[in-house]
Amino acid sequence: MGIDDGSGDESLWLRRFAPADHTENRLVRFPHAGASAPFFLPMTRALAPTVDVLAVQYPGRQDRRAEPCIEDIPTLANHIAHALTGSLDRPLSLFGHSMGAVLAFEVARRLQRDHPGQPAHLFVSGRRAPTRMREETHHLLDDERIVAETARGAARKPGRWRTRKCAKWCCRRSAATTRPWGGTATSRVTRCTAP
Repeated sequence: MGIDDGSGDESLWLRRFAPADHTENRLVRFPHAGASAPFFLPMTRALAPTVDVLAVQYPGRQDRRAEPCIEDIPTLANHIAHALTGSLDRPLSLFGHSMGAVLAFEVARRLQRDHPGQPAHLFVSGRRAPTRMREETHHLLDDERIVAETARGAARKPGRWRTRKCAKWCCRRSAATTRPWGGTATSRVTRCTAP
């Protein structure tokens, strides 16, 4: 099954858990790579009814689990920006965490280009600024090199990683729950096989 390209269909891409139709503000939340729309549900409840909160639902998650994941940020941003066109009737703020921060930034760029004045705000967490990007290839390493890299990081931060066993466990847990969103043909998921 391919991506349902009804990207203008708000119900496919956006979830509204606590409708607040008569508010002056609308916040769109972009979860991290391994999460789905309900991740920020406590925040949604805390902001209701003063802010209308929309949550982005990525393909390959929950009710969209039969769809393949979109593995590059520009394509994903295009779909979401298109889906948001029906939600621009009031000032829009975007909030993204980790991969969601990168995605919110890219959606903001598209909205600014196509809908001057939108978004009103962009809030991000868990990611460095686009001007501070650096080449990251850790997700392309084999198990032993990931463990060695983790151990090198641990040496710089004593007490955080005490043993290679702990590093191997973290490597295995991380690979089981995340997927790189590098946007290149060489991006792949590293599966840790360490015991």
